[in-house]
Amino acid sequence: MKLRLTRLSAVTALLTLLVACATPVPGPEVPNAPALPDLTPGVWTAFSPGGETLCSDGSPYSHHVYPGTVNKVVIDFEGGGACWNGATCGESSRRYQPNIASSHSTYREGTPSGLYDKANPENPVGDWYHVFISYCTADIHLGDSVQTYDTADGEPTVNHNGQNNVDAVLSWVEREFSAPEAVLVTGCSAGAYGAALYTHRIAEAYPNADVTELGDCGAGIIPEAFVTGEDGLSRWNVGAVLPGGVDISGGVPATFLADAYVAIGRAYPEVTLAQYNSLLDRTQIGFYALQLGLDPEDPEALQTAANEWVPGLAASLGQIQVGLQSGFSSYTSLLDEDDDPQNGTAHCVITRPEFYTLSTGGVPFVDWLNALLSDAAPPAPVVPPGLPG
Repeated sequence: MKLRLTRLSAVTALLTLLVACATPVPGPEVPNAPALPDLTPGVWTAFSPGGETLCSDGSPYSHHVYPGTVNKVVIDFEGGGACWNGATCGESSRRYQPNIASSHSTYREGTPSGLYDKANPENPVGDWYHVFISYCTADIHLGDSVQTYDTADGEPTVNHNGQNNVDAVLSWVEREFSAPEAVLVTGCSAGAYGAALYTHRIAEAYPNADVTELGDCGAGIIPEAFVTGEDGLSRWNVGAVLPGGVDISGGVPATFLADAYVAIGRAYPEVTLAQYNSLLDRTQIGFYALQLGLDPEDPEALQTAANEWVPGLAASLGQIQVGLQSGFSSYTSLLDEDDDPQNGTAHCVITRPEFYTLSTGGVPFVDWLNALLSDAAPPAPVVPPGLPG
């Protein structure tokens, strides 16, 4: 995927748009301390909320929680693809996690990295409680529908049940954490959409907390056909999740995520909103190709998608920055897995060891995140200063 010219134009656009515009662990032992959950130390505890929760294949749903030592909490939406038509929902071409067994437990088990490395002293939230909202509904946490798809493997029924699952987890959070001092709402990939679009509920629940949202590589760059066609966003029924201020009178707009950022930022100016992206994200560009009805394994099709997606990223971040003026920041990198950005750059950072080593334009990512979590104004946007080679 040769994207040199695209990368140059994207960097220029970003610079122009952004720079211009076990024993239970008790809560803190102080009089009248706010309520915190009692959890086994050093391990993730699974909770099965039951009720209307379930995964896309009809199996039971659960979420996971790791204990902290301070009255602060990470609310973390899991990533893991999505599906909306016969090409993405079939078993042989599956682009999503159908149940909890297939979810990303490696984030939490084995040798955790990034945000999940609780022992790393550089982890800005290492001592916070961590609520992991598992993802198995193929709808970027936003769906409320049951669909049957005509695929090469038959006609599977998919429960796009993200809204009910998230509601159950956030209801648990609201019961267990009476008054956290700070909340970080985050998520990788599909989880970035959940993080952004449920932040207004969390801000409403905790008006006295310092709430920060960080969407990791879920930029909301989608083609118009994906929101207007019968096989696309309409399959999920996401309208009820969108915050007030997003105009859906003519249907959900292709810019719904950027619109939601602006609406949430204006309604809750005390909340800090942010996005991380890699400039040539091979995964986000691949899903954009699928939304266009193209084969992301075809180099020419992938190039076509990249030529639209990369400028779209610049335009979306610029829309949010201009719409809010303050209260929003972004970090865009060229994080790469094989030192060859011509074949696309890496997807997500909160799950990676590079969480601690990535630096762009002289700004370490972890320093930028620490600045987001501080009481000060959000840091300036970070973009690649130029092109390698």
